Amino acid sequence: MISSSTYLGRGSSLFERFVAWACDPQFKDGLQVTENTLIDIFAVSRTPMREVIQQSQMIGFVRREPNRPIELPKLSKMDMENLSYTREQLEGMVTMQVSERLARGEISLVSLRKINRRMQALAEIDDVDLLLSAGLEFHAEMRALSGNDVVDRILEQLMIRIERYRRLVPERSERSQQIVEEHEEILSAIEKGSHQTAAELARLHIRNAREFYTKELENIIL
Repeated sequence: MISSSTYLGRGSSLFERFVAWACDPQFKDGLQVTENTLIDIFAVSRTPMREVIQQSQMIGFVRREPNRPIELPKLSKMDMENLSYTREQLEGMVTMQVSERLARGEISLVSLRKINRRMQALAEIDDVDLLLSAGLEFHAEMRALSGNDVVDRILEQLMIRIERYRRLVPERSERSQQIVEEHEEILSAIEKGSHQTAAELARLHIRNAREFYTKELENIIL
């Protein structure tokens, strides 16, 4: 079992390091691990480790029954699709609210435009890893601009669980440019005040990602 030192820096929280460790593709078939083993892996005391385990349980990232090891569930097509379908609807809601807030003059899209320009530059040099990280930043900024902290929290938790699937899929440069273009279409619709269109484009963006992941995962977990 690999050490936690492989993941993230010391400045990262214990929860962030645990998630990064658990998202390693070697655990795609699931894992059972004791609390004591995790304490040794992360070189921490029992109390903070239990807090991380409890936090992970609350969002469905791990499971734990009384007097049983911590279980990291096996990845599956059904789980990936359930996460994606839920995200699709919530991202549409976020985009609708961003569009409405822009129309009321409450926010600016400058930050989103800046991120998508950076993504375009990364696509042009074929740096897929950094582009995907910037994509996560784009959607986090969308959530922030929506002003809906309830949906923000739910999506943040969903994205933690989706990360296990993202880490399992090989990088594909052909999807990179599509992501940038889909973001651009969403932003253009928002700027035009086409609230419903922007929301549908956001949902389509997630559907396209789901189709891509389903195809890529066929020979890995399906």
